[in-house]
Amino acid sequence: MNVIPCSIKTLKGLYDISGVEVGQHFYWQIGGLQVHAQVLITSWVVIAILLGSVILAVRNPQTIPTGGQNFFEYVLEFIRDLSKTQIGEEYGPWVPFIGTMFLFIFVSNWSGALLPWKIIQLPHGELAAPTNDINTTVALALLTSVAYFYAGLSKKGLGYFGKYIQPTPILLPINILEDFTKPLSLSFRLFGNILADELVVVVLVSLVPSVVPIPVMFLGLFTSGIQALIFATLAAAYIGESMEEDHMNVIPCSIKTLKGLYDISGVEVGQHFYWQIGGLQVHAQVLITSWVVIAILLGSVILAVRNPQTIPTGGQNFFEYVLEFIRDLSKTQIGEEYGPWVPFIGTMFLFIFVSNWSGALLPWKIIQLPHGELAAPTNDINTTVALALLTSVAYFYAGLSKKGLGYFGKYIQPTPILLPINILEDFTKPLSLSFRLFGNILADELVVVVLVSLVPSVVPIPVMFLGLFTSGIQALIFATLAAAYIGESMEEDHMNVIPCSIKTLKGLYDISGVEVGQHFYWQIGGLQVHAQVLITSWVVIAILLGSVILAVRNPQTIPTGGQNFFEYVLEFIRDLSKTQIGEEYGPWVPFIGTMFLFIFVSNWSGALLPWKIIQLPHGELAAPTNDINTTVALALLTSVAYFYAGLSKKGLGYFGKYIQPTPILLPINILEDFTKPLSLSFRLFGNILADELVVVVLVSLVPSVVPIPVMFLGLFTSGIQALIFATLAAAYIGESMEGHH
Repeated sequence: MNVIPCSIKTLKGLYDISGVEVGQHFYWQIGGLQVHAQVLITSWVVIAILLGSVILAVRNPQTIPTGGQNFFEYVLEFIRDLSKTQIGEEYGPWVPFIGTMFLFIFVSNWSGALLPWKIIQLPHGELAAPTNDINTTVALALLTSVAYFYAGLSKKGLGYFGKYIQPTPILLPINILEDFTKPLSLSFRLFGNILADELVVVVLVSLVPSVVPIPVMFLGLFTSGIQALIFATLAAAYIGESMEEDHMNVIPCSIKTLKGLYDISGVEVGQHFYWQIGGLQVHAQVLITSWVVIAILLGSVILAVRNPQTIPTGGQNFFEYVLEFIRDLSKTQIGEEYGPWVPFIGTMFLFIFVSNWSGALLPWKIIQLPHGELAAPTNDINTTVALALLTSVAYFYAGLSKKGLGYFGKYIQPTPILLPINILEDFTKPLSLSFRLFGNILADELVVVVLVSLVPSVVPIPVMFLGLFTSGIQALIFATLAAAYIGESMEEDHMNVIPCSIKTLKGLYDISGVEVGQHFYWQIGGLQVHAQVLITSWVVIAILLGSVILAVRNPQTIPTGGQNFFEYVLEFIRDLSKTQIGEEYGPWVPFIGTMFLFIFVSNWSGALLPWKIIQLPHGELAAPTNDINTTVALALLTSVAYFYAGLSKKGLGYFGKYIQPTPILLPINILEDFTKPLSLSFRLFGNILADELVVVVLVSLVPSVVPIPVMFLGLFTSGIQALIFATLAAAYIGESMEGHH
């Protein structure tokens, strides 16, 4: 570390949460700087493509544009309209900046799918799209930060910093946090999506090398364009926000004090319309659309049951079915005392469901307001935070009603040392609920809006129908988690033993996914063991061992059948290990192979094995990787592996990495080794839980038609998750053994 790295590697600890740098890289030494050559080379290629295209298109400009000139004038007009919408009347000077961001990211993203980077050989690593590297996306995000600071200071002078003490100086830390989360949000969002797109294509090609997955590549091109548009839109929105006048002389009743955190999940773009009621500033758009949703619900119920029949038909039959569905959901999650909570769970489910659907079906945009425009209530962070806080009040009330002040005893269980983590749990629950709902609904609406703007003559009906489906899923997930929290707050504490699971991380766990329903435990000695996970893990291990024994019981010199299959799998794992670890990969093939095969079979078991038909005293069986304890255990094993690899090769000198490139970075470098297992465990758990939940919901909604296509998609993504986990595990081990540069 005798040079100063020009990349943003000091953020590497945080970077591990979003995505991990795998394999090796090629660097140039220029003066005293270590320069990331791969990114520079591909960035120059992208810039050359852009400049060359523009020069060719406008070398003979015409009064009536045609061909390339016509195309670039259309693109310029599109960027000008985007800038004007987000920034306002002073958009003019910012069109070049927004246009540069949009075009560079757009061409960079497309280059990852269309240009044959892999055929160019380098001394280390390989070429890929510039935006497939965290350094590029962080640099673009920091440029955006500089731009909106410059915009605000140019217009308001030093008075710009007055925003940090609005509406009250107490919020100074949160307002400062906002300006840190903006570049983090922009960079990780762009990097994560592009890396994921390229990884899916690479994996497909490696799995089916004779059939290049063209449809997935085309989908990647579409999402790459969307990512460029989102980045440019948010950059313009930030600049517009920094120049707008402050209207903070009243007390806002919205939850805008959480705006810094909000930037991590999604960003409020454009302007809003407020009513002044007494001393309060009320978000008029949300109130108007919420009243419409409530009117639709009340009107529908009144019309459906105005003439109730003993044998229900029509609307009455439909609402009785919905009520029965909500009652069953509440009973499953809360238990025998579910009765008083059916109205609350039902209200949450129906309000969110109708709100979500209103975003796609109601013509909100045709209603003109002095500022901003109408949209679904759940498309606003204030609504989702309010719903989450109501849920928090509900589960506190449920716990206190049943246990009195003894309810608070949970915070010192199983030991008072865990008091801070247990308190953190109750803060993460509303954050998890609100950001999950808001982020998904905003994403659905944004995709439709972008499609309509790109192809205004063809309304993307299929995407809208997909949005309706996912909107319903989001309402169901929110209601299910709300009921689970209430049930959890009323259940008896069983904390008189030392749990062997990693439930001390439960507060953090709520950010990624929530443990719903009940669980079945065995008492072994002084330990409380999670029986469901052990049973299903043993089944998975038995399947693996049995398959291998059957396949190779009569080994042949020229392998066929099962032996041929397992030799292919072994070769695949060996190649993966060698790519990520390097020449010393040999001893690590069994470990990487075990991780890959166990996770792969575990994931598939969730879709293919009839776990639900086995009855337990509490809870039900599911795939081992559908439980946070399993994924945390696998991640911790990986952590032990890469520490062992590093210490075996370097001895105690391995710990010297924590003070590289400077001792100042000691905390961040230590943080890196904490974020690695968190990243691995939450990524795997979250994706598998989501896949299973979608299938379960579909089967419950359409019990006579099992959603086979979604199950096949789940099988595919389950395999991808196993491959990603094994790849990252190998990359960490390789990284721990490589020399410090």
